[in-house]
Formats: sequence, C-alpha cells, structure tokens
Amino acid sequence: TPVIFAAGVISNGNIHSRLEISPDGQEMFWNTVDMKTFSTQILSVKNVSGKWSAPQPPPFAKDGNTQAAMFSPDGRWIAYSSNESGRYEVFVRPFPGPGGKWLISTAGGDHPTWSRARHELLYRTLDNRIMVAAYAAKADAFLPDKPRRWSDRQLGNLADPASGNYD
Repeated sequence: TPVIFAAGVISNGNIHSRLEISPDGQEMFWNTVDMKTFSTQILSVKNVSGKWSAPQPPPFAKDGNTQAAMFSPDGRWIAYSSNESGRYEVFVRPFPGPGGKWLISTAGGDHPTWSRARHELLYRTLDNRIMVAAYAAKADAFLPDKPRRWSDRQLGNLADPASGNYD
C-alpha cells in the first residue's frame, strides 16, 4: 500500500490546502503557499507502480500563481484559478489533457466548485460574491454560459485566502 501522507512526500514546510484526488485515485492536486513569497501554486503527485512521484506543478499550472484545482463530477474536466493575466480568473481544462483552456470568470474569480446537482460551475468573485456558470460538454469542447450572480449576498472576508468558504 503506498504511503500518501509521509513526511517529505507532500509536506515541505509550506502551507498546504484543498487536496483533490483524481477519480481513479492515481493523481492528487493541492494548493501550496510559499511562506517566503506568499505565492500560491498547485502541486501534483502521481502514483506510478505503487510509488508517489515527487510533487511538482502540473502542466496547466506553470504560468502565474495557481490554486484551487477541482475535478468535475464526471472526472473529465479540472477547474482552477490562475493570475496569469494579472488577476485571478477561473479556467477549465480537460483532464488528464491535452486540450484547450476555457476562461469561465469575466471579471476576476477564484475557488471554483462544481455543482453535484446540475451542470454548473460556481466560483467566488474578487469582491466575495458567488457566481455560477451553466455549462455543456460536447466531445472535447467545454461550453460555458456567461456567469451570473448566484446570490445577492456577499461573503465575509477570508482569514485564509488559500481556501474556499462557501461550499
């Protein structure tokens, strides 16, 4: 049985949060916050022949600060947020790839969360509101609708901006 949470396998002195395990259980993603620079990055490990690889950023998380990777309920897509454009936005990519990248948020966003009841992706705006975007998936294409406000209520500020507070 592989050891998942052994010293040095994942823990390296940084803050880690939001663990996400692939549907087949063979890959894990999580947020790490560098305590010196306070930059965030998604890291991943893969189980290869019963041994976990060294943590490294997945191919989709190499530009800018990235965080909050989350698998769609069917496991075909991964949503995450990145500030590669200068502010955090929510993106969706096929998993495990390759394929395109779809921008979901329209005015900044982070911490995507997939609805388990509908074909919807929710996320938090930079001013702490929840937005929702309905979507369809056809073959290798992800087809998001324009996001709309899910509620008029504004969330409180987060003590830990590396974790979501609405799911």
